[in-house]
Amino acid sequence: MNFFGLHFFIILRFQNTTMKNINLILNVILSIAVIILFVLHFSSKSPQKSGKEEVKNKEVINTSAGDFSVAYVNWDTLSKNYKLYTELKDLLQANQQKDEATLMSRQNELEKKAMELREKMEKYLVTQTQAEAMQKQLMQEQQRLMEMRDKMGMNLAQAQESMNTTLFDSISSYLKDFNKEHNFRFIFGNTGNFLLYSDHSLDITENVINGLNTRYVGKKEEVKK
Repeated sequence: MNFFGLHFFIILRFQNTTMKNINLILNVILSIAVIILFVLHFSSKSPQKSGKEEVKNKEVINTSAGDFSVAYVNWDTLSKNYKLYTELKDLLQANQQKDEATLMSRQNELEKKAMELREKMEKYLVTQTQAEAMQKQLMQEQQRLMEMRDKMGMNLAQAQESMNTTLFDSISSYLKDFNKEHNFRFIFGNTGNFLLYSDHSLDITENVINGLNTRYVGKKEEVKK
């Protein structure tokens, strides 16, 4: 009975830790800033007069000391408004919730079996040999469930890495095209406390978001054709 009591405690404890671990992974994913810093260095040193995007943007001002022109992107704003980011995040959340529901269902089944076995043992409806065999089976099922949880965690981490790569490639590619016109030497991301001070006239977030979304929607429409 002591052995079974310990095993039953492990099953109940596993139910709590399983969801905490999965939720922790999701919280990390939702809090990622995607990219800390973009540094674009171009060989051309002659400043060019900035223009306007096709979509409604604020005027982009090149502020330079000599040939040192800079701008920055607000990542919090970009992550909330870039359609590709929100679609990938929603997909990641949907997959996480699906995995979470699967784990919960399997855990509930395992807990139910453990409670049924305990009742049978308390009422002496099974022999000692039968109880030990059933306990062994429960432990094997628990081990398989833990392996499933770990595999789901790995898949989630891989999906996060793939999402980061996709976003990095998308934003980096757009900024290179964007900078052909505006000719900045550096474009920073204001993630966390990286920028201690910034002039809001150098904020190109709105322009970048509009340009990214215009390009992304256009590519989606081309795929549909």
